[in-house]
Formats: sequence, structure tokens, C-alpha cells
Amino acid sequence: MRETFDCQACGACCVAPYDQTAFCDLTAADYKRLTPHERRHVETPCAFDQILGEPVALKTRWRTTKAGLFKGVDVCACVFLRGSIFNRVSCRIYDRRPRSYRAAIKPGDRACRELRQSFHGLA
Repeated sequence: MRETFDCQACGACCVAPYDQTAFCDLTAADYKRLTPHERRHVETPCAFDQILGEPVALKTRWRTTKAGLFKGVDVCACVFLRGSIFNRVSCRIYDRRPRSYRAAIKPGDRACRELRQSFHGLA
């Protein structure tokens, strides 16, 4: 039987494996696509990073998974992820998500399968 890769029933690529304050670099074009309200959830670079021209990144937050395989588990996730990983998720900025999100992991590719496998190994 062939496995289906439904991003709205996973979300593993939007969860950090450890505590981190930012997730997914943004280019200037990515930043411009966000609404002013969404820009409040962007980690701004320090002065040194601004000199080097480093990109900003989306913030993360710790939250408790409310349903599914990881119910009750605290996860560090992108602030724009809604729902519970491996249950039902969505992205509040899906149409405006950063280029690095679009390029890094595609449904069913090697990176996707490895992320899913690592989470299922924890369950």
C-alpha cells in the first residue's frame, strides 16, 4: 500500500527538534508578502546581522499538542502553524510562506519521509 503525504495531517516540518526562537529564514521578498500583523511574528536580526545583510526568520513558540499521536506533548513550532502535529494542521500564511519553506521540503520527498519517521520513532 502506498503512503499518502497529506501536509494537513502532519506538520512535522513546522516543528523544531529543540528549543529555538526562530524558524525558517525570510528573504526581503518573503517579508514584503507578509501582512503588517504577520510581520510582528518575525524575529528581527541583531544590529550585527543587519550589517551583514542576514535574513530575518519566523518566530517559534512552545505549545502543548491538544490531539492526535502527540497529545499532551509540548512542541516548539512555527507561530503560524495551527492544529496538532500528526492530527490536523494548517498554516496561517501558506500562500505567503517563505521561499525556504517551499524549497526545503516537498510532500513525500526524502526530507519529508525522514522527518515523519523521526517523529514516529518518538511516539
